[in-house]
Amino acid sequence: MNWNCVHLKKDFEVNMIRKKIKPCAVVFGIDDSKNIAAAIAILSAQNGLHVYLAGENQSALNEVTSIIQHMGGSASSKILINIDSTAINLFFEHIEHAGYRPAFVVHGNQGTVNQSALNTSVSEIEYEWYRQCFSGFLIGQMAIQQMLTFKQGTLLFLGHLTSTNPVKGKAAFAAAGAGLRSFAQSMAREFGPKGIHVTHVLLDDTEISGRELNARAVADTCWQLYCQHKTAWTHELDIRP
Repeated sequence: MNWNCVHLKKDFEVNMIRKKIKPCAVVFGIDDSKNIAAAIAILSAQNGLHVYLAGENQSALNEVTSIIQHMGGSASSKILINIDSTAINLFFEHIEHAGYRPAFVVHGNQGTVNQSALNTSVSEIEYEWYRQCFSGFLIGQMAIQQMLTFKQGTLLFLGHLTSTNPVKGKAAFAAAGAGLRSFAQSMAREFGPKGIHVTHVLLDDTEISGRELNARAVADTCWQLYCQHKTAWTHELDIRP
């Protein structure tokens, strides 16, 4: 067998293996069955993807899993802390060994510190940075590694408007969000040419004239980002009520 035939056979075998591996959604931040991350997970299942759910609230995970299964979809869940690098690595390895590839990975928005800059403690600064920026790095790195094998996939970060328009009383939250945003933009530029869509969504949860963000409506928009053609990707989107 000549050299070209060997390579053709290898390429054929690789393509056959890839065809057997099914795409899935992986959604982090399922800590409330009615939050935006949960809505994205449910919508992903409605559109035919098996969904892996991760969060720190077992009750919320059970409820979202039940909703997905009740409507005929499929889901698996895992109690997981977003800043635990070992747990995140094992989670993605489990997905790979189960015969799935992460086609749509969502990093859920987290962060709760509302405090004056002068009153913000070192531990609160660290908390926000770990929960937003560091967890984004861990999840993003593992997601990208698996997506590169197939040269496709969408990595979506749920951020907040304060990362571009900081407000008083949210210094730690804004700083951590800005770090996540910069990380997402850097990854988009590095891996976009390699077939990976990295996008950052700016959410504004401020109620305006009696209107507030609707989780399902936001999920619809995020799904549209996942469905975008590679010649017209959106790398950042500002969503407001």
